[in-house]
Amino acid sequence: MKIPEWARKYRKKGTEVKDIGGNYYLYEISSKWNPKKKRSDKTTGKYLGTVTREGVVKPKHERVLEDLKNITVKEYGATFFLMENNK
Repeated sequence: MKIPEWARKYRKKGTEVKDIGGNYYLYEISSKWNPKKKRSDKTTGKYLGTVTREGVVKPKHERVLEDLKNITVKEYGATFFLMENNK
């Protein structure tokens, strides 16, 4: 099936847009020379995200890891006081 223009614009060098069940997904690709076939074999690599009209949505595990980087501790004094006085 032909990939629409809005999905093809997210394809960069070393990536491929695949149509799976009417949805579009972006994958990393590479090639390696196969001496037996005397041509290169395409190797599909890492899943990079879902392609939508608004852009590429990263995989959920990557979005969760990004959110974990922004965790801060706002309260310390009361916890320290309770831990020290209740030993």
